[in-house]
Amino acid sequence: MHKRSRSVWRKSAVVSEIFRCKASNVEMLTIKCMHFQLSPTPPVVPHIPLSSSNFGDRMKPKFVCPLIAVSDMERSKKFYIKLLGQEIENDFGENVGFKGGLSLHEVNHFHGLIEKEYQEEGSLGKDNMELYFEEDQVEEMSDKLKAAEVEFLHELKTQPWQQRCMRFYDPDKYIIEVGESMEAVVRRLSGEGLSPEKINEACMMPLEFIEAVLGEK
Repeated sequence: MHKRSRSVWRKSAVVSEIFRCKASNVEMLTIKCMHFQLSPTPPVVPHIPLSSSNFGDRMKPKFVCPLIAVSDMERSKKFYIKLLGQEIENDFGENVGFKGGLSLHEVNHFHGLIEKEYQEEGSLGKDNMELYFEEDQVEEMSDKLKAAEVEFLHELKTQPWQQRCMRFYDPDKYIIEVGESMEAVVRRLSGEGLSPEKINEACMMPLEFIEAVLGEK
């Protein structure tokens, strides 16, 4: 089922660490973990059982935000601002953080940080991840995207859990999904005459969630 939580603190904290060296201990740990995963010769790390009390008490890295490397920052900013309504929170040139939590990083600068040469052909936008947005006015959003001539993977369609969504590429071939919220799905199915129990069967959302949504009407 769908994910849909967003971090309140943004990539600006991590950007500050890179450019100003003023990061918290948790953010420092996050960057070290990223470097470890991407380093061609990672160091040997002793095994630490997940049941260790020290791990539970002290090792609690905080997820900050998703970051994608982009080949043309101005083109990508225009795409996310004009088509998806994102607002810039911090713009550091090579790194841009949006208020919604997404961060963009200029690909050559990013690959310099991770000490890995950028291979221009086929390096960005792998078809195994996506960025997810919600918009209840999905028909209007579809028309807007078609007018902008974006490349669709598929146009507006209903998923098995009754959510209507569309998927398309951003300028670097990252997959973008825009779907209606599950609250909107519940209200739509209720408007079609389905009982809370039938809505539960159709969209797989908990009955408590459905009743709470319908109680707000």
